[in-house]
Amino acid sequence: AASVALLTAIAMTGLSAENPAHAWVEILLLATAFVVVNGHGITGSPFGAIIDSRNRMSMSRLQILTWTLIVISALAAVILWNITRSDTPMDIKVPEELWVLLGISTAGVVGGAVVLANKDEKAANTAEAQATAEKLAAPQDHGSVVVRRGEVSEALFADLLRGDEVGNALSIDIGKLQMFLFTFILAAGYGAAIYAMLKNAMEANAAVHALPGVQEGMNVLLGISQTGYLAMKATPQSKAPEPPK
Repeated sequence: AASVALLTAIAMTGLSAENPAHAWVEILLLATAFVVVNGHGITGSPFGAIIDSRNRMSMSRLQILTWTLIVISALAAVILWNITRSDTPMDIKVPEELWVLLGISTAGVVGGAVVLANKDEKAANTAEAQATAEKLAAPQDHGSVVVRRGEVSEALFADLLRGDEVGNALSIDIGKLQMFLFTFILAAGYGAAIYAMLKNAMEANAAVHALPGVQEGMNVLLGISQTGYLAMKATPQSKAPEPPK
């Protein structure tokens, strides 16, 4: 019921908008609320959309969710604004560079999952795992170097920037930190471009048939941060397991 109400609110906000720029911001917030409601309904946590199978908040999930919400809300705002101003309200060009950007974000989620799946087969150093478990207050008795939390409710925002192994789960992962900063800066910049485009459309009372372009440098920066993120994730960060007695 909450999901239907939020989708209805998104449609009404766009159709009744006098200022499409403001409507886009409201639609973005409503779409975020939609994700929160469904995250809570499915996982029991309002942040369920960014919590992975290890019950930890994932930086790569946050990145792809951020870009998805920005693009989807922009398309919704533009289509609803165009309905009374164009015979083809859905004729909207999405720049190829934007698809590349979304592809880079998707690669981070897939690549990160593959790396962690491989690491999950590696045995942890018992002493290191126990020390990490005590400080995290999360038992690590599964025997793997990959850190897990027992319940979804135990996921923390700190996990977004912490390492994934028992050897670095208590320190900042520089690859995650870099990706977080680049994502925040680039998303804010593209959001500003969307707002300016819709503000100009309001002043001209004209339909919009293309989303703002993405500068090549944005994809280069995002690609660099994604490469660093995956490289740090693939690098072993924990001690070797004790030899058998």
